Amino acid sequence: MGNFDKKVWFLFFLNLGVFGSDIGLLKARPFLFYLSGNLALTSTEADKATGAIYSKNMRTPLIAVAGVGWHLIPPFWLGIRYENWFSARTLTLNGDAQTDTLKLQMLGPELAYVRGNPRVQYLFAIGGMYPLEKKINSTKNGTFQQGAQFWNYHARASMELHFNSRLGLHLEAGYRWVNLRDLQSSGSSFLLQGSNLNLSGPFLGLGFVSFF
Repeated sequence: MGNFDKKVWFLFFLNLGVFGSDIGLLKARPFLFYLSGNLALTSTEADKATGAIYSKNMRTPLIAVAGVGWHLIPPFWLGIRYENWFSARTLTLNGDAQTDTLKLQMLGPELAYVRGNPRVQYLFAIGGMYPLEKKINSTKNGTFQQGAQFWNYHARASMELHFNSRLGLHLEAGYRWVNLRDLQSSGSSFLLQGSNLNLSGPFLGLGFVSFF
């Protein structure tokens, strides 16, 4: 057998071994549950109010994330993800101080492609998020909300570093497409000229994962 044939067989068995380690891992622990804290970087226009003096804005919301997934057909993963956003802006406009607090909770499905071995697992996911709660409570202008609800979307990559066969460290990064549209209170828009409140942008996350 020539050197070229030996190299081909070596690469074949190497890939087979990696894929086999994936399958063995997924069969042993077909479910995972993760908790994560996210920091999002939204558009600089997301909460702009002309002439306002800000002491805090909504451009870097913190997001609590929980998700569960099932390795339905390895290496594909089907899951459900929940997000609870924490963000507020504090400003003075025309001499009046006000605080506007975002209330946003979303839930939706994810589909992912997974690779890895018993030490580390890589996941590449796309998902849709449907609002369970979407409004802004203002100390000056009441509650801004919208009757119609719209799906939002995200794409992310995560890395699960295994402490042991059941616990691990969860790292993720991605991009969200989140447009809350024109939120209104008593016919008045939250943003000037009826602009959409767009909270799209990249995000980073850190948390823990459990395999079972």
